[in-house]
Amino acid sequence: MKKIIFFLAFIFFFTVKSVFAADKTAPFQLENDAQYNEIMALESEAREAIAFVYQEKTGNTLPIDTKIDLGKSLKIYVSDNLLSQNFDQQELSEVLAAAPILWYYEQEISGTNYLLEITKGSPVDESIEWTEEERSFLEAVAGKWYVSGKGYQDETSFKEKLRQVDDNLLNLGSNYLVTGLRLLQSPTLLIVENDQPKALYPLTETLILGESGDSFYSGPTTRSSKANPIIFEEGQYGTGVLDYQLVKEIAQATPVTDEVGSINTIDATVLLNTKSPAKKSIGILVIVVFAGLIIIWQIGKKFLQKSRVL
Repeated sequence: MKKIIFFLAFIFFFTVKSVFAADKTAPFQLENDAQYNEIMALESEAREAIAFVYQEKTGNTLPIDTKIDLGKSLKIYVSDNLLSQNFDQQELSEVLAAAPILWYYEQEISGTNYLLEITKGSPVDESIEWTEEERSFLEAVAGKWYVSGKGYQDETSFKEKLRQVDDNLLNLGSNYLVTGLRLLQSPTLLIVENDQPKALYPLTETLILGESGDSFYSGPTTRSSKANPIIFEEGQYGTGVLDYQLVKEIAQATPVTDEVGSINTIDATVLLNTKSPAKKSIGILVIVVFAGLIIIWQIGKKFLQKSRVL
């Protein structure tokens, strides 16, 4: 498989829905969003970008009858601080409102998925020394939507993976497509119940390490028969669905390194080194009970010795 990806800063996703329609991607699409007209104005730029990648891959000119419909783009909120938030103190909607938005578009042509990323330019960061060319570009796109990434892949499309998600999972509550999470950089479905994040369902292959070093690969088409150490009780959310709170605890307990978040790897064994208050309480209780039994045994022993003397 050959792949070209030019995404600048982010890799994927976020959006809310109620009950899913026959097309499970529909609730996430641009055609249902207030920003429809702004993004649709970029169709000419989008076509040029796809034509460029098509030329790079095939050596041919993009067929003139190729239809580009940005209305099928998926809205994305990139939230790299989601797992550090306390939603007892603030609403999930507040975090999403402050998150950068991008639009992800796929166009299938002759078995290949051509990809576009559309983002809004940010103000120029004056703390960084930009080249004249870089500064000129950043100033030109600041505050404007533009095609920020383009590429292609020959593997299963992201939309196809989203369509394979179990209906029962999608209808549990509000759903979001998220990316940029610590340890989970690629597309992940977030399940929200009663305004609280409850579950995560990775849509791409994710390595989850268990206590014995065994691995569990998570994704709609790459399920392992091995036990997943951080799922909910069996059957509560379905195969491979991760407990949001446990993932949060692991992410917060994992030391920050250059590698953290670079690929989808969650080491569940980190929980063994960070006992929760509940576990500590149980441990203390066991010690107290054990000490009490020793004291009772000693008292009983002395009592028996005195009885024998008498």
